[in-house]
Amino acid sequence: MLKRLPLRWRLTLLITGVSAVTLGLSLAGYITLEYLRFRQELTIRTQATERFYAASATAALQADRQAAGFSLRALEAENMIAAAALYSPNNKLLAKYLRSGADEYIPLPRSQRLWDLVNDELVTFRPLIVNGELLGTLYLKASSPEEARERLLVPLRGMAALFLGSILIAFFVSRVLQRSISGPIIKLADAARHIAADRDFTVRVNLESSGESAVLIQAFNGMIETIQERDAELNVAYQKAEQAREKLAVTNAMLAETNRTLEEKVLERTAKLEEAMTAAKEANKAKSAFLAKMSHELRTPMNAIIGYSEILLEDAEDGGDTATAEDLKKILSAARHLLGLINDVLDLSKIEAGRMDLYVEKFDPAVMIGEVATTIQPLIDKNHNRLVIDCGDNLGHISADLTKLRQVLFNLLSNASKFTTQGTITLAVRRLTDGADRFEFKVTDTGIGMTPEQLGKLFEAFAQAEASTAAKYGGTGLGLAISRTIVERHGGRLDLLDEDRPGAAFTLRLPLIPG
Repeated sequence: MLKRLPLRWRLTLLITGVSAVTLGLSLAGYITLEYLRFRQELTIRTQATERFYAASATAALQADRQAAGFSLRALEAENMIAAAALYSPNNKLLAKYLRSGADEYIPLPRSQRLWDLVNDELVTFRPLIVNGELLGTLYLKASSPEEARERLLVPLRGMAALFLGSILIAFFVSRVLQRSISGPIIKLADAARHIAADRDFTVRVNLESSGESAVLIQAFNGMIETIQERDAELNVAYQKAEQAREKLAVTNAMLAETNRTLEEKVLERTAKLEEAMTAAKEANKAKSAFLAKMSHELRTPMNAIIGYSEILLEDAEDGGDTATAEDLKKILSAARHLLGLINDVLDLSKIEAGRMDLYVEKFDPAVMIGEVATTIQPLIDKNHNRLVIDCGDNLGHISADLTKLRQVLFNLLSNASKFTTQGTITLAVRRLTDGADRFEFKVTDTGIGMTPEQLGKLFEAFAQAEASTAAKYGGTGLGLAISRTIVERHGGRLDLLDEDRPGAAFTLRLPLIPG
């Protein structure tokens, strides 16, 4: 029920509940302390009465062992005394007193002195001894339940009114204070939903807070502003590329028309063609430079958003605010996903610029497979899939770029987990010795598979499935293109197996040492 309430109401109820528990414990402590003080006062008063009547009874018994004429009627002035009695040494009752209306009885005396405080009643037996001789025993019983109730009920009424008033004040104060916490998060979530739905990069979140929330809002606004600028630059670059293509089309038309003319026309056509090709190359270089610059500059605010989201998530989890923690986890997941897309674009720009270098090292492929399986497991679990690792015997070692090879395997496994639900994904590793010594990595799944139309453009950059599939599963269409380039730089091959089976199967073959 609480999970369905808005964030502002959950914060209000949390603050009010903490205040109610704190006030309740304070009031309970005060009532307990007041009750203990009453019991202590009852004991002190009873002890004073006992000392007085013990002295009187001792004097009476010294004068007359039967205590003729000795009376306890004066105890009527002590409303806390419920019963009293005086006994002779042989336990004969000499005098007694019972409070009017009290349902009491006179017990047999005890030989030793005794104080007993039970159920708000104080019972005492005091032996009267003079010069080692027992003259008799004095019995007193003190009980004052009505006084105890009155003593506790009077402050309890006032404290109940104070408790209700304090809870109301805490409720209204919390309604005001929670806005400083929930307001920025709600605004940020609304802005993110609007941008995702309408692709309106002019949206900004007003900065009305301070602390981590203000830093998060500033980073979000900065990221959106950067995306807006890069989107405009991308449109300009796209227009230039279109103009270049139009020029090339015009030039080709002119070449076709002048193909039947004199040699001068041929030379003129060739010159114009070279000019158009140069313009197209410049446009392609501009596109690559723009993609690299955009990716680098976008990663800085994205890393800031991820960092501050992690800080806010830790604060929310430490404070026990699970609802805010769930919202922050969604923001953190979306930011990490966007950072992955940006990294794919940066890798593509490096490939197109010819600046992707390999850092070859020798390592155990079985250890790398274990690391990849641990990293990919959350994505496997997301669609309730099962990952099966099948490593052959005597794999030995391989020399390759460990980071890039791990990136290729992670991309193949993540694609398999994305397009498979409640199925099985298998990663098999073998060392082949059929002619050339090499390694084979095979990734198979039981997912939705691919159509013949999709197979034709599988390894093209920005190539994806049809619109409905792309909208459902997302992605940029760069992963397989980058993966094939990395494998080919190692002297290997990345292929899709054409098997009569559900799902898809990719094989990756690498030499022991990059060629």
